[in-house]
Order: sequence, then C-alpha cells, then structure tokens
Amino acid sequence: MKKIILSGDCAQAAGVQAKDVIIGLGEHDVRSVNGLTAALQQFKAGDPTTITVWRSGLKLELNI
Repeated sequence: MKKIILSGDCAQAAGVQAKDVIIGLGEHDVRSVNGLTAALQQFKAGDPTTITVWRSGLKLELNI
C-alpha cells in the first residue's frame, strides 16, 4: 500500500494521526490511492462525512 500523508487543520482536527491507514471515506471503501481519490471526488469542500482508519490494530471512525 502506498503512503498518503494528510496534513493541515482539517486532518488534524479530525484526529488523523501519523501511521493511520485510511480504509474508508463516508460510505466508500478505500483500498488504494486511486480509491481514495475516487471517494474524495464524491464530496464538495466542507461536506461533513467520516473517515475510517486502521490504527494500531483498531478500526476507528472519525468525523470530518
């Protein structure tokens, strides 16, 4: 899996941490960089949704 780095206030405010693996965005499963890009295109800037991450063996859903 490729490494994707999210930075900035939005990711930090949502609770995304270094080494989190993004596995979902809203109702979309994310299995690759292309999958994340496709999922992101379904939203407009400012749309509320969730991001699902795999962190230290736990699946976490964060509000963004």
